[in-house]
Amino acid sequence: MVLLTLLVVGLLTILSVSLREVSHGEAMAAARANARMSLILALGELKKQVGLDMRETSRADILSEDSPLLLGVWKS
Repeated sequence: MVLLTLLVVGLLTILSVSLREVSHGEAMAAARANARMSLILALGELKKQVGLDMRETSRADILSEDSPLLLGVWKS
């Protein structure tokens, strides 16, 4: 009877750990999907603000190393 009780407790512990791993994996997949969607939206907004495909974007520090971390848009 004691052996059977230990076996049941052990199986319940393994089941609990497995359930936590599954829920953690689902949360991680949802977080990655949200991050990917945010990146796509941000790139779309940047393209909309920049305009035509005839323009280039670059960091402003290509002109001077003392310039702040800004993004510049130039006609190509």
